[in-house]
Amino acid sequence: MKKLFTYIIVFCLFNINVEAEQLSISEINLGNKITNYFTSEQILTYYDTKLEKEIFGKDKKYSVLNFGESDLFKNNYNNIQIYYENKSNIIVAISTVIFDPEDCKKLRDQKILEYRKKTINLKPKSGIQTFSDGLKDDYVYFDNIFKKSFMKFSCYYYPKYTDFRTSNMTNEYNKWIFAQFD
Repeated sequence: MKKLFTYIIVFCLFNINVEAEQLSISEINLGNKITNYFTSEQILTYYDTKLEKEIFGKDKKYSVLNFGESDLFKNNYNNIQIYYENKSNIIVAISTVIFDPEDCKKLRDQKILEYRKKTINLKPKSGIQTFSDGLKDDYVYFDNIFKKSFMKFSCYYYPKYTDFRTSNMTNEYNKWIFAQFD
């Protein structure tokens, strides 16, 4: 009987430990070190060597972790990317993607409402930007001058499909990334 009880306790502890390891994307904060959230092994596993090699990489200013549909997170995103500065390991941007949602604008507005409950007095700005490849970005963003960052909620309308995206990034990183593609 003692053995059975011991097995049950060990099993419960293992399940609690596995559950505790899953992160919520909202627990990850800009300005914190990537190593506060991920082990060296996880960083190596999810390190993206294919994304824009000419601007991202260990020998560049920034690197990116690309989680795809990893079970590391409890959120229901198809992709999560976390960008960090190589010199300091400081997180500078967090992006999420949901591929081809049924109603992108409805989902975007729902996520905006959730975000507004957590923030005080941030006024939204919105717009639509069309790119030469046919992509149309219908976005709403909030500029947080106190944290020197912004949060953007976008519906990306490609010619054949739609993505819902969120981007939380420092103003410094935003200026840098914009300059890379300008």
